[in-house]
Amino acid sequence: MKKIILSFIIIIMVTIPYKKEIKGELLYVLHNNETINTIIVFLKKHNIYDQYKHVQTIREEYRLELYQMMKDIHDIMEEVKITYWIEGGTLLGAVRHKGIIPWDDDLDIQMYATDHEKFLVQVVPVLKKLGYEYSAFKITSSKTKFKTLKGEIPPSCDIFLATEKKGKLDVGDDWKHISVDDLFPLKLYDFGNVTVWGAHNPIPYLDDCYGKTWPNRGVKDLNHSKEEDPSTSKMPFVLDGDHFKPGYPLGPLKDNKPLIKEFLK
Repeated sequence: MKKIILSFIIIIMVTIPYKKEIKGELLYVLHNNETINTIIVFLKKHNIYDQYKHVQTIREEYRLELYQMMKDIHDIMEEVKITYWIEGGTLLGAVRHKGIIPWDDDLDIQMYATDHEKFLVQVVPVLKKLGYEYSAFKITSSKTKFKTLKGEIPPSCDIFLATEKKGKLDVGDDWKHISVDDLFPLKLYDFGNVTVWGAHNPIPYLDDCYGKTWPNRGVKDLNHSKEEDPSTSKMPFVLDGDHFKPGYPLGPLKDNKPLIKEFLK
């Protein structure tokens, strides 16, 4: 009870007189307790929680290139038999939106560190032939494949190398580590018009990464598509209606499977 009262006192003190001074970090903490529904009602009542309209989304061509990239990565990894799984915002998008989160702008996957050498030898050459580049554990669309606008960073997918440690897939940084038991056996998710591999029980991992209110709370965390990160990042907002739909357009996408098989011969 004291926790509930304290939460409301903090909200009232911070939001009523000083709306413009609200910090995303404070709201993020408050969203991770049992009073989430009451807090959301309160914030919406005072027009404090409607931050979605300030979020800078990416252009359609950029998003379509991300879907194409995800499809090509999946198809290549399947062909060479390297196990991978989506993580972070990509997993959140697959679970909550069945596609790219409308305000997300990159992809995230993990694979075993022991498969990295095979990835470099078999996957990277095919990616390059399809018009992608690979450097510093990041796949990006080349300048010849995708034309960026001024101040725009090419569409990309981060690769995280995981090692099993104490029942979790440790990626060696400050990011959250998914449980082996929650991850395997992997299951296929619909991701726009693409299918991707992900955790069969993603809930504990998503709770750990984004707090237990991720099903109805959105945050534009980092901007991976722009050279400069907008100041609207990390401000939470309530998900409603079309927010739960995947980022559009979903296609058309090229089926590069025949080319992939040819390149691998």
